[in-house]
Amino acid sequence: MSSSQNKAEASPASSDSETEKRERGPVKRAKINIQCMEEGSLLSLLSNPRFSDVKVIVGEDRLQYDLHRAIICLQSTFFEAACKEGFIEGNTREIELPDIDPGAFEIVATWLYNGGFSIKGKLNTEKFCDLYKATDFLGIDSLKRAMMSGLAKSLQEDMQKKSSDSAPVERVVDNPLGLIYALTETAPCADWSLIRQVTDKVIPHCRLSGAWLRGLADSDPAEINGFFTAIMLDSYQEFISSMFCGSCTKSVRNSAGKCQSCRKSFNYHKREGPPQKPDKST
Repeated sequence: MSSSQNKAEASPASSDSETEKRERGPVKRAKINIQCMEEGSLLSLLSNPRFSDVKVIVGEDRLQYDLHRAIICLQSTFFEAACKEGFIEGNTREIELPDIDPGAFEIVATWLYNGGFSIKGKLNTEKFCDLYKATDFLGIDSLKRAMMSGLAKSLQEDMQKKSSDSAPVERVVDNPLGLIYALTETAPCADWSLIRQVTDKVIPHCRLSGAWLRGLADSDPAEINGFFTAIMLDSYQEFISSMFCGSCTKSVRNSAGKCQSCRKSFNYHKREGPPQKPDKST
């Protein structure tokens, strides 16, 4: 059999992996823009692939990040598992993350190399949730805590700002309840305490009407976000309980309550009136 025939027979099998690579698209080296990056620091390793020993390919555009296993495995349970022997990623030293946004991963990589995390300017809800989703998938609890702590601080500062006719207030988060709702659609229920850290900053400054709350009950059960509903009610309940002792709570429910600020009496049961019952005679 001639050598040309051997090549012809071997070509279909050997081209399978090449075809798959072409379908996935070419890899582009990512450029991480980090300000105030000191020479010799861990952050400087992000822009220098000289000593890297693992390639992380992110997103549909297949951006390649040259990273270091000894660094990324310390805080990420996903990378720790992926870099172990026996995993395909561990053998090839390439890790594919097609569902993670490159912008979010850049923040993740910066955090893993001790770059820190901060919220600057107007917060984009979609991008913030993309980052939280990536952090949850990669198992980086330290970044989750930093994100929620920074968000809670920004919300607290927003609530303390006062608007005026001449200078409108520029807030970091325009719609806090919308952000919490989006987070509860992204975060697992195991992150209850982290989401509560943010919710507790918003609840004291929000007045949810009875109509708004009844709207949750009227929603299609298939569309109800149970995590959001539960965490809102739990935060409200704790907020109200923190203002009254047990005896005063009973007094308020018996229509003998007073405003905790101006001490004026108010009727707890007639805030909006009871729901109207349908007229059965018609």
